[in-house]
Amino acid sequence: TSKIIASKGRKQVGAVTSAERGETITVEICMSAAGSFMPPLFVFPRQRHNVEFMRNAPPGSFAEFHKSGWMQKEIFERWLEKFIIFTNASKDRPVLLILDGHSTKIIELITMARDNGVILLYFPPHCTHKLLPLDVGFMKPLSTYYDQENTNWLGTNVGNVITVKQVADIFGLAYIKATSISTAINIFKKTGIWPLNPDVFTDADFMAAETTNVDEQMFNNIENNSLRINQNDAMDNLQIENIEIELLEDIQIEMLDDIQFESYANPVIISTPKTNTPVPSTSFEKLSPKDIMPVPQESIESKQRKRKNIRRGKTVIFTSSPYKNDLQNQKDEAKQKLILKINLREERLKKKSSDENDAECLYCGETYSTSIEGWVQCRVCEKWAHCSCAGEDDSEKELQHICDICKPDP
Repeated sequence: TSKIIASKGRKQVGAVTSAERGETITVEICMSAAGSFMPPLFVFPRQRHNVEFMRNAPPGSFAEFHKSGWMQKEIFERWLEKFIIFTNASKDRPVLLILDGHSTKIIELITMARDNGVILLYFPPHCTHKLLPLDVGFMKPLSTYYDQENTNWLGTNVGNVITVKQVADIFGLAYIKATSISTAINIFKKTGIWPLNPDVFTDADFMAAETTNVDEQMFNNIENNSLRINQNDAMDNLQIENIEIELLEDIQIEMLDDIQFESYANPVIISTPKTNTPVPSTSFEKLSPKDIMPVPQESIESKQRKRKNIRRGKTVIFTSSPYKNDLQNQKDEAKQKLILKINLREERLKKKSSDENDAECLYCGETYSTSIEGWVQCRVCEKWAHCSCAGEDDSEKELQHICDICKPDP
């Protein structure tokens, strides 16, 4: 770390930071349980390739460019091709690839992974900090080293700011510090993935879920009761008020009985001699800490509000046959709906155009499509009519007709 000179006793020391607004740059990192690291992938927020962006990047790194700076379908497909080459994956030598933040619904990507022996495993949100090796023990040291290298660069390049061109250089220094064989091996061991250890987590690791753990049957009963109450608000409110009045009367009677029992004019005090005979204590009961301070539970009302909107994630093997078949069925259904929607739209357009082209006779109202007679158009209002209805001769080629509506009054 760089050293900073400041006056003695000063608690806050200023530091130089980049004043420019940041841009999103994605870095894809992959490591194995054997301690090997695949060269990272950079996704820069540009549309054209620029060699200067990869100056002093980690050895073997490669770059992709997209205007958003985020991972895209096409970019991930190209990365997966490099991953297959890097790991020598095949159907005879399958490789497990654990994904974080990826939720793919691309049949072509799943097919490519299946054909090359790559098993795509997806972890749901809110559990990767315990299960995903990179989140457990790699990303935090990498972020710390990257912040240190940022500070060092700003200190040695006074007056300059960090741009997209310096990111690969600074990241490369931090990446080299963070990567080591022992780090990768220990992280996979800590998560219980390799060597496989299903007992790596204890009950204490699942205590965070106790606050939202509500019995499903009780939740359904509460929903049914609330629905029943909403249907009969007036009668239920009346019954509740009557119950409250009866309870208050019972409580008052019990309180009066207690007062009469204790209101003696001359209370008699009986003293008993003290003995040293041991007596079993009944002052305390055996209570667990959970009984004294139970785990706070989320209210039923808040769960009812969230239940309709939240879609729980789950662990999914993307390359499994059931998931692929379900995905193919969803894709076929969506395709059929799209075709049906397009056909309905075309039918409406055809009907609308036919209605516009199918004129009605000014006099009798018969449509042009159902008529076999000759027609003539009024040269004033440009509306059509049968020649027989308009009193014109159908044999004449050029008729100058004016309908009765447009004729001037005599």
